[in-house]
Amino acid sequence: MSATAPSTVPHRGVTQRSQQRYILSPRPTTRAYRDESVPLLSVNSGGLTPDSGLTPDSFNRSKGRGPDLTANEKQVTLARYPIKQAEETIDEAEFLLSGQKSARSIINRAYYAMFYSVLALLIFEPYASSKHSGILSYFNKNFIKEGILPEELGRAINNAFELRIRGDYREYVELTYEQVTPFIERARIFVHAVSDYLERVAFRKD
Repeated sequence: MSATAPSTVPHRGVTQRSQQRYILSPRPTTRAYRDESVPLLSVNSGGLTPDSGLTPDSFNRSKGRGPDLTANEKQVTLARYPIKQAEETIDEAEFLLSGQKSARSIINRAYYAMFYSVLALLIFEPYASSKHSGILSYFNKNFIKEGILPEELGRAINNAFELRIRGDYREYVELTYEQVTPFIERARIFVHAVSDYLERVAFRKD
């Protein structure tokens, strides 16, 4: 099923401010709900820090060039990684559905595909948070309410978040395929829209 990107989206100025950024760890391991933390990935003016998980060599290999990357090139390289994760995670959701695996696992992957995309946006934003709720709040306020991205994208990720919380943390909740299957296509549209926005606004300097 092909995804259709929303129509035009307004330009949002992309900052060059270097600060800490966050890339997440996939699935929660506890049933008691809490506002999950998002493990740290950081960039500073001197280059990648040891806790980022990426080395200058990995930057160089991805860019096919020497060690001297500009701040923007570092940001672009970092942002491409969660976009790639998002695309792979949609494929995981499709695989789980085709194998008739749990609906809980399917909504988990659909939500994370969208969430990874939001993390790519935040690479270029003067904002950092270690909480899912903080990241979604910032996204809704600065990209949805400001009209940068369409409202349906905000509804998609917010609804997926709530459904995933129900499946992952609330005891005796059984999600159905009817509830979760539509979110695969919504996630595909979401990732496509964010990727298109980044290509036009941020990656164009790549």
